[in-house]
Amino acid sequence: MALSKREFDSLKPKAKEYSVTDGGGLNVKVLPDGRKIWFLMYRTGKRQRKFTFGEISPTDARQQMLEAKAKLAQGVDPQA
Repeated sequence: MALSKREFDSLKPKAKEYSVTDGGGLNVKVLPDGRKIWFLMYRTGKRQRKFTFGEISPTDARQQMLEAKAKLAQGVDPQA
């Protein structure tokens, strides 16, 4: 289930970085300095990959996830 704006805004930095899932392989990593970095976990063949989107809004991250998944459905690695 996708994080609500309120849930996203309430993610606070801790001593160590941590990740929270947004669903569909999309995650946000919260760093000790307070930055929130979006990334997508996906598989190509037997290999698990991580595609980092960076410090963007939840809406933009979800859009990039959809675009990446569309490429995967066509057999194209989104990072290629």
